[in-house]
Amino acid sequence: MKYAATYLDRYFDSIEEYGSKVELMTLAKTGGAAMSESAWIRGIGELMNWQAMSERSGVWTYYESVNPQAAETTVLWLESLDGSEGFALYAQGLNRYEDQILMEQIDHWIEEHRTDIDNATKRALLMHKKWFYEELDV
Repeated sequence: MKYAATYLDRYFDSIEEYGSKVELMTLAKTGGAAMSESAWIRGIGELMNWQAMSERSGVWTYYESVNPQAAETTVLWLESLDGSEGFALYAQGLNRYEDQILMEQIDHWIEEHRTDIDNATKRALLMHKKWFYEELDV
């Protein structure tokens, strides 16, 4: 099933809003599962989870439960982005969720760079906007 352009437009037109990003990612994950999920879909989803879990209960909860394959895909995806140097901290936390000092440093970095994370998510979704309109089929 293809989504109507007007439906997708609603979320791309309000992409600054967190809820619009979540809805687009829900559509991407649904469509991506049917088409064997792309690295960008997994990367954006993990980046959003990383930020959200940090804000809700501490980033250690993300690292404690992250799927190692998803984390590896995310690291590679983040490395492929222009201007992603700041996200090197993402990889540093892998398998180190018991290191309280590091987890606090990552939580602080996420808090201080919330806008950077939101902008990276937005840019990535916009880079794949054509995919939503032309290839997404659930």
